[in-house]
Amino acid sequence: MFQEYHGRVHDIFLRAHAVVADKKKKRKRRTHVGDDPKWSESALVFDTESRITADQSLTFGVYRTCKLAGDGYKVTEEGIFHADDLPAKERKALATHISTAVSDVKAFPPRFPAYSRSQFIKRVFWPAIKRDGALVCGLNIPFDLARLALDWTRGDKGEWSLTMSQYPDGNENQNRPRILITPIDSKKAFIALAKPWKPEEWKDGGEGHFLDLRTLAWALFNKSFSLKTLCEELKSRLTIYGAAAPFFISKKCSGTARLR
Repeated sequence: MFQEYHGRVHDIFLRAHAVVADKKKKRKRRTHVGDDPKWSESALVFDTESRITADQSLTFGVYRTCKLAGDGYKVTEEGIFHADDLPAKERKALATHISTAVSDVKAFPPRFPAYSRSQFIKRVFWPAIKRDGALVCGLNIPFDLARLALDWTRGDKGEWSLTMSQYPDGNENQNRPRILITPIDSKKAFIALAKPWKPEEWKDGGEGHFLDLRTLAWALFNKSFSLKTLCEELKSRLTIYGAAAPFFISKKCSGTARLR
């Protein structure tokens, strides 16, 4: 081959890309995790109680909505909710409690709302997430979220996919995303909000924020706690903080983490 073309002259064609020598490339500024606010501007704290039957179905729950004020949270509303099918006798017991309960939220006349599960989901739960981008907080929160769910299926990656809203005919309301829980072990789980149908209508694009204080406490102290024992460990007064105890614990735990 070399002998065949040896001594002959051929044209060579090259393609080149010219770059201006003094023009510097602009680097995109990277967003660091540390730039995100440590605490959400809003929080929804709740806890549920269930029956001791095999299904552990919801009986009632308590909640507080909070707003960040300085280095703490201020309670904006507190109330109670109960199962949609709670028997009249048990509803009467709750009504008796509500009639004597003193809210920590100053208002005139005093306000201590009581909702059914469906009303709580519609009026408190979804607005807190969709409108406020609230941090949903509780102790062993996967259990509490499951008490609020109407149905569940296994997700594409083996996670629990919780249906939180349905139409009166029993069909799923797909305008409300599912909550996805991926268990890691007995003390940890990934919790996320499925992508909403119209994420632009949701604060933070529909990115849910969840905090399980059972996991946080395990990470800090390397042992399991109930709500009562964790309050004792942190010298928190459970009877005073009531429904807000889980979030008070989260603030205490955060302080402990910084000190360590």
